Amino acid sequence: MKDTLMILEASYDWRLIVLSVLIACTGAYTALEINRRLSKLTEKKHIYKWILIGASVLAASVWSMHFIGMSAYQLHIPLDNNQVWTVVSFLAAFAASLTAFYVLHQKQGSRPALLFAGLITGAGMTGMHYTGMYAVSFAGTVTYSTGSIIGASAIAVVGSFAAFALFTYMKTKRPFLQRTGAAVFLGLAVSSMHYTGMEGTSFCIPETYALFLTPEPVVNQAALLTATITGTAVIFISVQWILFQEKKWFYQTHFMDAITGLHNQRFWMQQPPCWINEFQTIVYADILRLRALNQSYGFASGDTVLKQVAGTLKARISPESRVFKSEGSKFLICLKDDTAFSAAEQLDALQHPYEAEAFSDSQRIHLSLCFGGTEVKSSHPPERLAAQAEIALAHAKQQERTLFFYEEKNHQELSDEWMESSLRKALQNEEMDVYYQPQVDVVSGKVSKVEALIRWDHPEYGIISPGVFIDAAERFGLIMPMTLQVVEKVCLQLQEWKISSAPIQRVSINLSPLHFELVDANRLITDMVQRHSISPEMIEWELTETSMVENLQQMADQLKELEKKGFSIALDDFGAGVSSLTRLQELPIHTLKLDKQFMEGFPSQNRKQQVIQLMTNFAQLSGMEMVCEGVETKEQLESLQKINVGLIQGYIFQPPVPASELVFSFSPLLSSSDTEEKEPEN
Repeated sequence: MKDTLMILEASYDWRLIVLSVLIACTGAYTALEINRRLSKLTEKKHIYKWILIGASVLAASVWSMHFIGMSAYQLHIPLDNNQVWTVVSFLAAFAASLTAFYVLHQKQGSRPALLFAGLITGAGMTGMHYTGMYAVSFAGTVTYSTGSIIGASAIAVVGSFAAFALFTYMKTKRPFLQRTGAAVFLGLAVSSMHYTGMEGTSFCIPETYALFLTPEPVVNQAALLTATITGTAVIFISVQWILFQEKKWFYQTHFMDAITGLHNQRFWMQQPPCWINEFQTIVYADILRLRALNQSYGFASGDTVLKQVAGTLKARISPESRVFKSEGSKFLICLKDDTAFSAAEQLDALQHPYEAEAFSDSQRIHLSLCFGGTEVKSSHPPERLAAQAEIALAHAKQQERTLFFYEEKNHQELSDEWMESSLRKALQNEEMDVYYQPQVDVVSGKVSKVEALIRWDHPEYGIISPGVFIDAAERFGLIMPMTLQVVEKVCLQLQEWKISSAPIQRVSINLSPLHFELVDANRLITDMVQRHSISPEMIEWELTETSMVENLQQMADQLKELEKKGFSIALDDFGAGVSSLTRLQELPIHTLKLDKQFMEGFPSQNRKQQVIQLMTNFAQLSGMEMVCEGVETKEQLESLQKINVGLIQGYIFQPPVPASELVFSFSPLLSSSDTEEKEPEN
């Protein structure tokens, strides 16, 4: 019988080979990214859903690669595919991918799990290949070399294991290029398995059928079209799924409180300034002694109390009013007059006693809440109203009153006494923390420069707004001790970053306008930097444009003194104040920070686009670095990329965070700016 068979000559279409490899690599990357995102999930139904989608993507891409590769392998005789075995070949790949993803998630990347996942994936892909080959039907027989079967299987298993190991190792560090390399490695391994197997495959027909050979190679167009559409469609749909879920996660994690389900204060601050004018009263509410409840009975009881108090607050106000979750045990309430329930009546209802079931045995406890309120005035921005309500809340606690209402006429005397003593104690006990916000290179997405921002977490009253305590520190003569504490903490952090080889090369520190009126102010901050052996090139002193109005010559002399010592100078809020180029020329400015108000209405307003472009050109021609602050939306980011501003700072990348949470690269976000959109954030 062998003597009557002839082996058909085959040729490859390199274009289809490239397409098959591209489908395999793209599908592998999408599937591995889905696997990486499984770590964010806690609910089983969502976990299983993502495992199912990831397995479908990997199986579909490998299956499509196989049949596109079979179309690239061209014979001079028509080939057909048995539909049943074609489906079975997909199920083999799907079952292997599903098992591997499940094991990897359950065992969290342990070595046995990686070995098993690599083995099952390699076996599944090999099974898919030879099942798919069995589905091929034509007027002849197919023979396989034992060596090619062993080689293809080994490539599939080893390649799958290596790719899973690389991706699992890099999952926490998230380097985009290396994750892409791992996905490409897996795609190439699967493709190599296919083409290695094909090298040992022979298509034979009886010699009597030689007359039926066609002059030109025959391509199974139906199989090629089906495989291409299937692979492309599954990958595209899965990418859209990932983007949709990322947007949903971003919104939930940045604008929703996970415990109460309420919108958080960040969402409130994100609203247009005029939105606040719809309300009559802003109220801060705080649950007293919640920290003690957490310490005594556990955080589960505290979370239960927060949920129930949130529900009670919503029930005691009108549907037109709103409740937002603030930090810790605080709530922010916006009261609006209703035809049947005025803001004053709602405020009275809020002060009624509170109870909650904090324990598993349905035991009810009495709760104490105190409130600080302020009247909404159209001339006051939301930040100021929030600060006023926060100050009123602090006084309510201090005076052990249920409600304290902010009044402009007596606020100064009441708040000064409390604020001065609290600030002095905070500085003495070093209660101030330094947070950092990255300034991201608009081209590379790398972070080598950050801004240091002071934060005050009062041990009794929680987070106090910088807009409140910085102004108070300036009035009480405490701004210099506060600045020195910030400088010292930044120097210590720079030393830690140097030890850990972090890419941060410069930190921007804000200087108060009063700094330039204080004797020896420059000496104090430079001595602090020298004491910690920090290079002056790693520190940038930042001043606001409005501080240039008075004592310009004195300020210029002190800034030049700092420049001579090796420090750089940044001008904050550029464009919000006097914007005098004459004044700007007199100062040694190295960095211009465009005021965040320019982002309002940008990029929809052409005039603002033109102004930002003009300022960017000015900074570049003047040899200065340009930083755009307040960037929050994807549209703003895309437009700024086109303008090619130098650095971008804003919540679209990261809010001010402790040094341990700082991200050093946002390359994936920049590279996906044309496909992904995030909710704005403040």
